[in-house]
Amino acid sequence: MSGKYFLEYMCALKNELSVDEYMYSLENKTAKQYGYMPRPQKWILKFKDKPLLVCFIAFLLKVLFIIGGFVIHFRELIRMLFLKLNAQSIESANDDVVYALGFSERAYNVIPTVVKKNIVWIDFPWVDRPVAQRKSVDFIGLVSFRDLFEAFLYASIAPYSLVLKKQFNTTVLQTYTAFRWYLTHIVLSRVDCQGVVIAEHFDRWAVLTDSVVAEKRKNCCPHMSFDIVQHGSLGLQNTKTVEHSFNFKIDIPCRLENVTSLYVYDAFSKDVFFDSILSLESIGDIEVFYFKPSIQLVQVKVDKSLPIVLIVGHPICLNHQLMIYDQIKDYAVVYYKPHPTVKAPAEIKSREWVVIDEKNFFPAVDCVISYPSTLVEEYSLHAVKCVVHPINAGPDEAFATSSLILNFLSKVK
Repeated sequence: MSGKYFLEYMCALKNELSVDEYMYSLENKTAKQYGYMPRPQKWILKFKDKPLLVCFIAFLLKVLFIIGGFVIHFRELIRMLFLKLNAQSIESANDDVVYALGFSERAYNVIPTVVKKNIVWIDFPWVDRPVAQRKSVDFIGLVSFRDLFEAFLYASIAPYSLVLKKQFNTTVLQTYTAFRWYLTHIVLSRVDCQGVVIAEHFDRWAVLTDSVVAEKRKNCCPHMSFDIVQHGSLGLQNTKTVEHSFNFKIDIPCRLENVTSLYVYDAFSKDVFFDSILSLESIGDIEVFYFKPSIQLVQVKVDKSLPIVLIVGHPICLNHQLMIYDQIKDYAVVYYKPHPTVKAPAEIKSREWVVIDEKNFFPAVDCVISYPSTLVEEYSLHAVKCVVHPINAGPDEAFATSSLILNFLSKVK
């Protein structure tokens, strides 16, 4: 069993590594230059010009993972043990329902708006979730003490299992996710249901769900459904021009094989799933449903009789957006909305724009400036002008973007 789990976890890590490699490429860098340090979008803004330092830190971390990487997972084990001691055990979940897996806060926002099935949520303790009333099952209630120790064992072995493989150098730092991944896999493999719904596209949680569904269909639930709801834009634009075209350039090594239904924004998104995310053998039987992401705009009061602009932020293009702000600040009231899943860089405090801290607050504005984000689609539905720039746009390209914005603002108010 552990060998099977390990192979599936390796697939999950390969997909995560592919995303990291893409994020590195946006900065014209490679993962190898930085020792394959995970999640570059969270730190590369500060350490882009210090690859040797990052490589040295990555080397030390790899050594620590081999010597005592189990300590990371032991902390998780202790935390889960305390939660388990205070949780009400659930002997058997209802096998006549469809479970929505709350792997992310975003899932709670998008799944209920489009999936009309009678779903029950499985709430994970490491995910922030809304307090709104809904049918749910506490994941910890499904966990047994044996599950916790089994997951700890698999997670602790994971780095050592990589030592004799070529993937050690590239993937060992990704194994910090192992405990939660193994624990979730063990528990979900035991839960019977009619189907599952997720809002993840191709990350480790999507791979996990795909493998669990395959196992359940083979053993007990031959007609189990697996639905994916699109949670964000798949147009990962990285061309160095304001006149843009959207494309998808992440190479997904482990494609999903058991999806039965897709809920997507448009034909482009469907094509991305079919061409790049789902296995070719599975796409013939998949039902596709279309929907438009929606948000509720809130009117804001400003002291000046100026147009209102919203900049949708991301650390990768922060310097570009800082330059844009400097060029339009005298002609508009500017709001800045940080990326919801990446910690906002301290540099955003260097400007006098209004920083939006609430994830679900969307001001009514005259113009949106953004990288290819879901908010572009959502604001466009409200007939708001959207100027889209490449996610890897640099400060030298800010003038071209600003010219478009200033030309538009001159016609407003």
